[in-house]
Amino acid sequence: MHKSIRILAALLLPLLFNCAAQAQDWPARPLRLVIPFGPGTSIDAMGRVLATRLGAELGQPVVVDNRAGASGILGADVVAKAAPDGYTLLLGSSSVFALNPVTFAKLPYDVTKSFAPVTLVGSQALVVATSTKVPVKNLTELVSLAGARPGALTAGTLGSFHALALQHFATTTQTRILNVPYKNGTMLALVSGEIDMLIDVFALVMPQSKAGKVNALAVTTPQRSPVAPELPTVAELGYPGFDISAWTALVGPADMPRAIVDRLNRAVAKIITSPDFADQFAAQGIRMAPTTPEQLGEHMRRELGHWQKVARDAGITPQ
Repeated sequence: MHKSIRILAALLLPLLFNCAAQAQDWPARPLRLVIPFGPGTSIDAMGRVLATRLGAELGQPVVVDNRAGASGILGADVVAKAAPDGYTLLLGSSSVFALNPVTFAKLPYDVTKSFAPVTLVGSQALVVATSTKVPVKNLTELVSLAGARPGALTAGTLGSFHALALQHFATTTQTRILNVPYKNGTMLALVSGEIDMLIDVFALVMPQSKAGKVNALAVTTPQRSPVAPELPTVAELGYPGFDISAWTALVGPADMPRAIVDRLNRAVAKIITSPDFADQFAAQGIRMAPTTPEQLGEHMRRELGHWQKVARDAGITPQ
């Protein structure tokens, strides 16, 4: 063996053995699950149930740490800069991983390089909904009305995800809809008729639709929702390829040992595919969708590329 190779091997072997031992002993203390949004949000509710189950599965408590602020950037940054030892994890959303890089010119981390993908957790459709005061009965009538009155219809949005979803819908249907940004309360605004429409997650829209307070017109995923099969998809109503979903994923800091990634992946998949866990969120239109780490990494890159194209087509540049 060449002398330089022997020296390199002598230097690397202790590091490899140390990493293997670290992964074998993991977890030896409580874990922290960072949720980059506040308590009471849908991702927080899911994260708290997941943390409890994951703690039982791993034999160590998993403590939820809400780090809300800056559209999820603050919480994501905490994890991106954490030690890659498996004790700090991020339960992030599609807005954190795919939308923020499109709408913010400078992030304190690189979403494609700063995280170790573990698994996709859940996914849910968005719903195009209108106020009961808007004189339409279906999506085709909504598009016709928006086309006849460019810029007159108003839509409430909360942050970059909803704003880009609205823009994608408007671009796809070749309409102009006035975006009205809110800090909160878009559903209340829709129920009262303060705004004409919105595009938001299934779990928020459908209870109001079933109560007759808003009109749900279509879902934004390629397939109909099994919870509301009567709702057509935007794609089947004349816009093939239209696909927007809100998804949640578990990641850790980059360079987290593969043995830890794999153990987390197996544990989370076991939890979220258990009937009691899956059924708890199925009624909200959330489908559990465990993946391999590689599949999640590809999903994140694909979603990022999709939203970058949406932004380019709409003439939106990061601010």
